[in-house]
Amino acid sequence: MAIVKMSEFNLLVMNEHVDQLLKELQLYKNVTFKDLSQEADQFYGTYDNGYDFERNRFIQSRLQDVLNSVTEFEKKHRKKGKPLEKLNVMSLSFEELTERCQHIDIERLLDTYDKYYDVAKKVVDGFTLYRPWDHQKMNREALLKLSKEKAIIGTVEQKHVKTLEKELQKIATVFFMHRPQNDEQELFVLIPQEGTSTQIEIILDKHHFQLRSASSLGIDGDVQVMKEQVTHLIEKHQNIEKRLSTIGNYREELQLYYEYLQNEELRYRTKLSFLNSEQVTQMAGWIFTEDIKRFNHLLEQTTHDTYFVEITDVPLEATDVPIKLKNNKLVRAFEGITNMYSLPRYNELDPTALFTPFYAIFFGMMLGDVGYGLLMGIGTFALIKLGNLKESTENFLQFLLFLSLPTIICGWIYGSFFGGLIPINGLIDINKDFMFVLVFAICFGIFHLFVGLGIKAYLFIRMGKPLYALFDVGFWYLTLSGAIILISQMFTPLLAPYTTIGWVIMIIGMVGIVLTNGRDAKTIFGKFASGLYSLYGLSNYIGDVLSYSRLMALGLAGASIGVAFNMIVEMLSGFGVFGIIAGFIVFIIGHTFNLGISGLSAYVHSARLTYVEFFGKFYTGGGKRFEEFRSKNTYININQEDN
Repeated sequence: MAIVKMSEFNLLVMNEHVDQLLKELQLYKNVTFKDLSQEADQFYGTYDNGYDFERNRFIQSRLQDVLNSVTEFEKKHRKKGKPLEKLNVMSLSFEELTERCQHIDIERLLDTYDKYYDVAKKVVDGFTLYRPWDHQKMNREALLKLSKEKAIIGTVEQKHVKTLEKELQKIATVFFMHRPQNDEQELFVLIPQEGTSTQIEIILDKHHFQLRSASSLGIDGDVQVMKEQVTHLIEKHQNIEKRLSTIGNYREELQLYYEYLQNEELRYRTKLSFLNSEQVTQMAGWIFTEDIKRFNHLLEQTTHDTYFVEITDVPLEATDVPIKLKNNKLVRAFEGITNMYSLPRYNELDPTALFTPFYAIFFGMMLGDVGYGLLMGIGTFALIKLGNLKESTENFLQFLLFLSLPTIICGWIYGSFFGGLIPINGLIDINKDFMFVLVFAICFGIFHLFVGLGIKAYLFIRMGKPLYALFDVGFWYLTLSGAIILISQMFTPLLAPYTTIGWVIMIIGMVGIVLTNGRDAKTIFGKFASGLYSLYGLSNYIGDVLSYSRLMALGLAGASIGVAFNMIVEMLSGFGVFGIIAGFIVFIIGHTFNLGISGLSAYVHSARLTYVEFFGKFYTGGGKRFEEFRSKNTYININQEDN
């Protein structure tokens, strides 16, 4: 449960081995590269691989267009499928992905689809015809109405043609065509969709459009051709839907090839960050220290032992090293909270394992209901086991699954099962013993803060600065401990016998803070002033401690809302069968709402207590992510192979 130790490599290989090496490294995946392109000199130039990135992106765009169209078609025509069907994704190894894509004729599949589309611009009998079909995908009903609309015909001066054309193209539901009438004027024919006539008239008036009739211009036949074009598009639209039902059978191949193209683009784009001479390519980057032997073996096999590599351990104080976290299954589920804030620097600790138990308890105290916990646990467990989910989706469900346990435990302590609908014997009743819960929340919060300070002291000691641990942590421990002893006597005489000790340790701590926390200032006055300012931070600690009252407040709020819905259900149950039905509906909607709003509040405020009160004591963050040599999965899951 830590940050993966990294090693830096500098590699020279023969040019003819680069492409195969990149394929093998992509299969290996645990490598990330530096950009050396700015270091070009007379010997090494930047890499020019001649790869057609524009074509790759064009095909990716076409694939996405087809897949989106198939999805929309299936939503519109298909009967309800299995409940988990939308969450299920295909899983296979990277090697299987590459192998299968070698046998996919992607051009044939895309051409089959594309031939049922038409371009937005076309020349018809000398007219340049524009139609908002290819991009806007008007439905059949809209096209039918459009084919029956009356055409607007007229002329405009040549100097207004380009601007008029641009403004008309911005309107998604107008077909128009135009051609030169003479050297000074351009003839326009427009068929606007119902409801856009006013907008069209404003645009035409702005460009001094002169209305004319089809017969006066002798273009009756041309207008009829334009209307036939709309009718033709309707027929094509029907044909497209029929074809989409067939193309849906190739969804898997389209998705696979999209992922393949993403990874292919990544390989060739990465080559642009290398340097090469006439015969040799230089590349550099980072690998896991534990994988050095495997990395060397891969280089030997791929280059036939014709390479030179220099591998060095990354020093702890390095700032540019990418960060990879390595945790067990439980802690890994909480990595999303760390990622939302910021990854640690290489010389920091991975905070995930440190805040995980606190976050879970905070969440449980704020949601705190056995019924809600069981719903979360059973629901997420079923989704994980029954569905083949995307990695990000499964990680979030694992996160909710683990949080269901503290929710159940705290719910049992509070004696809350769907807001008390099902009576259970709890240790306390949060609706009555809220002061006890508040005191516990404050005490637990103080412990949380002290743990954060303790981690800060450990980091100082690890860096070889034990005195800093005393100055920035030890004196604060004394000050805060003394303040706790003294302040607690306002509420309970429990610590009254330790009053003198409290004053002594607090004064020692405060003096120590003033004398040492301004040590970076250059003058004596500056040191003293900075030390006083640091001591003023005591007010921040008071605010931090009070922040933990939300553990009681939100737990009480959720419990009260649950009780309120139960009271409504109980009242409705006295009105016979219809009252029971209405009460059941209120129960479902009410507790679903309460679970959603209380769960969201618990999620957000647990993160806030983690980020502000806990991370603020020891954590800086700002590390850059270790990007595996694979593209991010969009449609499928790439299994984590053991290389």
